Amino acid sequence: MNGWIVLFVFLTAILASFVQTTSGFAFALITMALWPAVLTIPDSTHLLMFSSFLVISIMTFRFRHRINFHLVIVPSMVAIAGNAAGVHLIGSAPEALLIRILGAVLIVLAVSLMIAGNRFRVKPTVRNASIAGLVSGMMNGMFNIPGPPIVLYYSAATRTKEEYIATTQFFFWIALVQRMILVLLSSPLSTDVLITFPFAITGSVIGMVLGFRVFRGLRQARVQQAVYALMIISGAFYLTS
Repeated sequence: MNGWIVLFVFLTAILASFVQTTSGFAFALITMALWPAVLTIPDSTHLLMFSSFLVISIMTFRFRHRINFHLVIVPSMVAIAGNAAGVHLIGSAPEALLIRILGAVLIVLAVSLMIAGNRFRVKPTVRNASIAGLVSGMMNGMFNIPGPPIVLYYSAATRTKEEYIATTQFFFWIALVQRMILVLLSSPLSTDVLITFPFAITGSVIGMVLGFRVFRGLRQARVQQAVYALMIISGAFYLTS
């Protein structure tokens, strides 16, 4: 494998992990926007799952006492059905159309929330939790990107940035474990994934350490602003790609 590819994976893993640590999501958004340029999409997906697992596991453990388990149960259960529906949709609809729909939805949601500001609140009802879990599962099944819907829900339903980060990471951890088991049972990992994996993990750890240092000084409002900005950027990318 070309050394430049390994370096590219290493540097982008630092960036993705840094953003994930400070905002609560976007590891998948960043890596799936960049890694397919040098790896196949299946290899990018597998590398994403296994390299992000360490970061999300550490973040979940670090903030374990701040996890709001009541906010995780319903979305996690509904997301399983959403994931199955997403896999079905991706096989029956043009991928270009789905990607553009994803980009438009992200931009509309982010702009609406930025306009609403601190007035936006989501009550942790079963209905709202089910909607967030279903859409997150569908996006995971279609695009391998479960973050935006559940991030929107938790950023508005939680009370502190620590509770937001902890609850979000625990949801991602559950989703990752389910997906990794399915991947390991269905197909072996390629040689490219095995070669780049140590560099992706190393970069992820470096980005996480840098992100934790920045996170200490962040206020909850700043975290929400970062989330909305990332959604607009990623939405614009998918809308125009």
